[in-house]
Amino acid sequence: MTEESQAASTEQQLSDAVEEVLSEAATLTDEAASLKNDLQRLQAEYSNYRKRVDRDRALAADLATALFLTELLPILDDLERAGQHGELVGGFKAVADRITATCEKLGLVKFGNPGEPFDPNIHEALTHNKSSDVTEPTATEVLQPGYKLKDKVLRPARVRLRLAQRHGPRVVAGGLAGRRPAHYYRHPAPDAHSDGRAA
Repeated sequence: MTEESQAASTEQQLSDAVEEVLSEAATLTDEAASLKNDLQRLQAEYSNYRKRVDRDRALAADLATALFLTELLPILDDLERAGQHGELVGGFKAVADRITATCEKLGLVKFGNPGEPFDPNIHEALTHNKSSDVTEPTATEVLQPGYKLKDKVLRPARVRLRLAQRHGPRVVAGGLAGRRPAHYYRHPAPDAHSDGRAA
């Protein structure tokens, strides 16, 4: 074998070896990229899982707190009535104040004031009457305060409702209340089989 053919053969072997190394490097690079993508996907899934667990844990805590505070509402009502009658004195008043403060610390908010506009989302009307001294439905007296925890209403405020007194006929959709619509007085269409004449 001549020197030239030997050099060509060596050069071909080197070229083949370089191509093989480059091919293996490309394969390893693809595998590394695939593994990196898998790792990023697993990290994202784990992060979402952690967020979901934290959110579920917070919801469970809020639900447990809401259930606990809902059970305390009758006790708070009794304490408020006792305070209104001057029966909260001495050590009993200190205990009542601590119970109320603890409920507020847990996030319980009392609501319902006389004179505020009636809102069916937070009020429950136990009685109602009409008066000309109001222009919109108004909670004139709070019979039992409402309570909420964050945005959740645990109990609506139970109120006495005063509605606006209307003078004259009440207007409703389609006309005045108590009157029948015009189409009520129309005669029925003639029978399709008749010629339109009365029988």
